[in-house]
Amino acid sequence: MLAWSGSGDAMVEDYQRVRELASNGFVDSGGLAAASYGWEARIYLQRGNFGDAIELYLQQWGAGYCNALLSLKITAGRAFSNLGAGPEIEALAADPNARAVLTAYLLDSSRNEYSQERRRLWLRELPVAKSFTFKEAGRFALLEYQLNNLDACRRWLKYASADDALALLISSKLMLRDGHIVAGQTLMLALTKQMEDDAENPDWRRIDTADAWGELGLLMLSQERYIDAADAFVNAGSWQDLAYVLERLLTTDELLVWLGSHDEPARDDDNHLQGNGARSLAARRLMREAKFEQALELFDSETSGAVQAYLQAMRQANDAALSADEKAKYYWQAAQVMRESGLEIFGAELAPDYAWFDGSYSFIGDLTEAREAQRETEGYYLNQTTWDELERAQQTKVYPDKRFHYRYRAARLAELAAGLLPNDDENAARIYCIAGSWLKNRDPDAADRLFKQLVVRCPNTELGKAAAKINWFPKVELEDVVAFGE
Repeated sequence: MLAWSGSGDAMVEDYQRVRELASNGFVDSGGLAAASYGWEARIYLQRGNFGDAIELYLQQWGAGYCNALLSLKITAGRAFSNLGAGPEIEALAADPNARAVLTAYLLDSSRNEYSQERRRLWLRELPVAKSFTFKEAGRFALLEYQLNNLDACRRWLKYASADDALALLISSKLMLRDGHIVAGQTLMLALTKQMEDDAENPDWRRIDTADAWGELGLLMLSQERYIDAADAFVNAGSWQDLAYVLERLLTTDELLVWLGSHDEPARDDDNHLQGNGARSLAARRLMREAKFEQALELFDSETSGAVQAYLQAMRQANDAALSADEKAKYYWQAAQVMRESGLEIFGAELAPDYAWFDGSYSFIGDLTEAREAQRETEGYYLNQTTWDELERAQQTKVYPDKRFHYRYRAARLAELAAGLLPNDDENAARIYCIAGSWLKNRDPDAADRLFKQLVVRCPNTELGKAAAKINWFPKVELEDVVAFGE
């Protein structure tokens, strides 16, 4: 309390006195001694004395204050914002603790030009190599790697310990970039095994091999090794990339072989279609490709009921022995199943339906378009999109290539149903009206086809007259508009 009421150096002395009293046995039930590290550090931070602030925040973190990590991040950011080349940044670079914190801050920063300039400044201010530990060499190698200074990166790796996890990770990245896929993959496998066997080692907890596996997957794509790319993305834990390969690049036969030799990969997001992951993706793709029997083997029991209902309705609709009215009923049944369960039985995992997010979000964009753009963009020579990849993606394109494409499928089935009924048939008018509601808000141009058939084919029905009067679908409660007396 005395420290809070003071100012300047007096406050610093009071905070130090608190810690001294606690170390001498005074009761500190409120944890004031540990808190005092942060308060004292804040004074140094405000003065621009970043080295002392870092030292105190490190002691506070060691005392069990997790929020000291955020304070260290803020301090490092302010240090780089306020200091340019000169003796002050040199002093921080010469201090082992400050050097470790500032280096970690840069390693965790984005790769925009602002952060890249900070990396260049930091590397220029580092003292001679003999001042460092072996463990630091791997960190500086990663900084150079982030700047794409590969020769400098390799020089730092020469100083690293043979068992430095971070250095090994960077070495595997360099092997992959140099096209030594087998060597890079072998090293990555060994690194992953080491992490699994020694998971409690703090050194191994510093790294994440997912990024390297992702790079490996991209390189596999550039070599048209799609099965290997899928395996790499499984190890990377990247469902989006894996889904792209399974849904757009593998042939149907390749997809089924891959499924048969793999356990279900873990998903990395809770906001995805509740189903069987890769099996559900494959089942829906097979449905879009009209390979229904193979698809049925992959759907879970909850979804298979809707699939069976759809297939049964379509079989009946195409039964030559049935009358036109009876076929119309079955087409309408199929259309309703498609509209209500289309995402689960036909929806694309990625674009254009985004079943991954229950169809609710499309912010991840279209990977196929991104890969096509990369072919024409400089800087992608390591993972250059090939013509074979683009051709495969084109062959598996969803039609129509529109958001919620299954609604368009449902509308087309409804149109087939109504087309089998005579002009001025009330059921036909109701079908046009209901199916139009599936499209009119999001795509009025597509719905206009159904509107025109409503007013042209059913002008004397109640709905047809109402539609002609307002020149659009009538405003009615859809619950009251029921076809075939359902």
